[in-house]
Amino acid sequence: MGVKLEFFNQSANSLDYITTHPNTYDASKSYPLIILLHGYGSNMQDLAPLGDLISKEGYVFVFPNAPNQLMKEFGPGAFSWSNFNTLGNTENLEFIKDAEKTESLLDNFLKEVTTKYKTPKGQIILGGFSQGGMVTYLWGLKNPNTFCGLASLSSKMILPDYIETNLTENRSQKIFISHGSNDSIVPINEGIDAAEKLKMFGYEPDYHEYQIGHEINNDVLYDLSNWISNTLPPAKIS
Repeated sequence: MGVKLEFFNQSANSLDYITTHPNTYDASKSYPLIILLHGYGSNMQDLAPLGDLISKEGYVFVFPNAPNQLMKEFGPGAFSWSNFNTLGNTENLEFIKDAEKTESLLDNFLKEVTTKYKTPKGQIILGGFSQGGMVTYLWGLKNPNTFCGLASLSSKMILPDYIETNLTENRSQKIFISHGSNDSIVPINEGIDAAEKLKMFGYEPDYHEYQIGHEINNDVLYDLSNWISNTLPPAKIS
């Protein structure tokens, strides 16, 4: 079975997004959500084809568009989740305010999609590629009752002190990490460092390393698909 793709334009206080769902989708039923955040300089269309490749049935995949357009740097189709790439890696006040602004937009977006798809807390996986993975750690780790699992692909952990300060006692989230050993954009040591920090925080990340660059290949998708189905089983709609 194939999937159906839809575009949604939202207000300035939320985010535009794309969804893909099975052709057998029943709007009266509840579906688990898989939310995937694109990388720096990209947009919501970039990861949208992954929904069909990961699973054709049982999930609604949601691909939000980052709020900050990078017209000067890349052109009209390029966006950023925040100024993480230009503010450096220091935990200064400007950095944290920028992160919290992004999280506020994501919170509003999440309320909209969970209402639309009748998805309860705990039936959502959050993931992201590159800068989207950074946001996954920032937003996802502080919301363990909302996101049962997190997936960070070719990414790193920024603001670790800020993240640790905002952690709850619930450290039960399942966490998938993939990274290419030949990644020249986000070096492999960043993925390893993120996994080690998570262990220090009390998590048990599922770390995967591949002989690839800054990318998502079929091997990553195979492992990610299995992890998703084990972490959050698909809906069984009769």
